[in-house]
Amino acid sequence: MALIALSDVETDSDRGQQSGQSQKNVVGLTKTKVINHMPQGDKSSYTDKQKRQAAHIEAGYKKKGLKTKTAETRAWATVNKLTGGGKKSGSGLKRN
Repeated sequence: MALIALSDVETDSDRGQQSGQSQKNVVGLTKTKVINHMPQGDKSSYTDKQKRQAAHIEAGYKKKGLKTKTAETRAWATVNKLTGGGKKSGSGLKRN
């Protein structure tokens, strides 16, 4: 669930608190909109072929010396670029 502020937001640092504090408390939200999304990182909407492609691409990035998380991120970005993302219900396979 994501909250999006639709108006200007005032924080503690805007009200003259010490600027050395790293934490900001949001004050004065007048309107918010709640949006439900799939959890970030959810791979359930991808086909088995896309998952295999991502695993193979990730292994290649790891072999080049990238960190695991970076390799995974780049692998899924590559799969998304090649295939147009996860399964699209009712639309069949994307063809270019």
